[in-house]
Amino acid sequence: MVAVAINSEGKEIYKVSLPHPRQKVSGKQLADAFDQTLTPVVRDLFYHNIKKGRLQELDIPVLIQYFAIDKIDSNSPEWLLYVSMLMDKDDPSQELEDRITFHRRNTILELLMTAKSNGNKLDWHLFILQAYEKKLVHSEIQNSATLVGWYAYKFNEYYQYACGAIFWAVLQQLYLNQNDEYLPEFVTDLTKSVIEELVKSVENTNPGNTLKEFLSFIPEKLQEEDLYNNIETKGYSNPEEVAKNGFFLLFRLYLENRDSIHALKEFMNRREMIREGNMIDGLFYLEAAESETLENFVYQFILRKIINRHQMVALRKMGNGSQATHKFILEDQFIRFIDTFPPRATSPRMVALGNLLSDLQVIGSDGMLTPKHEIILSQ
Repeated sequence: MVAVAINSEGKEIYKVSLPHPRQKVSGKQLADAFDQTLTPVVRDLFYHNIKKGRLQELDIPVLIQYFAIDKIDSNSPEWLLYVSMLMDKDDPSQELEDRITFHRRNTILELLMTAKSNGNKLDWHLFILQAYEKKLVHSEIQNSATLVGWYAYKFNEYYQYACGAIFWAVLQQLYLNQNDEYLPEFVTDLTKSVIEELVKSVENTNPGNTLKEFLSFIPEKLQEEDLYNNIETKGYSNPEEVAKNGFFLLFRLYLENRDSIHALKEFMNRREMIREGNMIDGLFYLEAAESETLENFVYQFILRKIINRHQMVALRKMGNGSQATHKFILEDQFIRFIDTFPPRATSPRMVALGNLLSDLQVIGSDGMLTPKHEIILSQ
């Protein structure tokens, strides 16, 4: 909406963008459309307050009817411009055809279609879950790249949460022990406790099973969302129980996605979505460990993917000048507790999108679709 430049003094200056053939909406168009909603009396009142440098309390009820950013007249040209802007390409300034994307537009359309099939109730959790459940089935349908992207997001969210649960269990066990621990012995003892919980939960298994054998016995009832919701990291939570649920979520992710991970990695590489510690590399680690015993796998995963990785990430952040994030101290093979850190869900910015749709009166205060959503679906 504005163009940013640097003047001769090195300061940023801003200029309202002008109409452009390759851009649906410009700042000038929006400014003109907004200006049409103001009466001469309201303009004079606003400028009067600006000149005085102080907003009169008595003027607020009048001005807010016109200047409140969350109240946009759905019958005004301004509303149509906001809709056009939302449905435009992700980067309005992008002109290279092979780099133009419409993920925001596609997400809005799919979210509204999901709401229509859900009794007109907008539920972004349901939308993301459905994208995850369909996995790479989207490959032959419209908006496929966007939907596969949401599948990758939820997949990675589950994986990071599973690892976060195991990490919390490590820290909580250190806290309960109240002593510096010799690392190999600590990991061995924690592994035995977690293994005991795992085999207790799956019939006909034992610590000597290979990982592949153990995976084949995991019951179908242990599904991702249930396991995700079962992870509880309170002060009274049992570390072995939390770690067990973390590993079960990890195992279920592998069982449900192993046929997709190679194609998904290629998709993510093409779109530069791969980050260090991502779910694809984590599940490749499980794939390579199928012939190992369950006990050895759990030991190595806790040591390499949880403890060593945290140490590496914390050291890298310190090297970059960031705040120290160590949750334990590792020195001469002894590990010392510093602080706990529970697993946390990330924000996919769907709340912000919901607020935008609410401001545009596409959804009501009750979260239900209004007739205005049909205008967006017709874009």
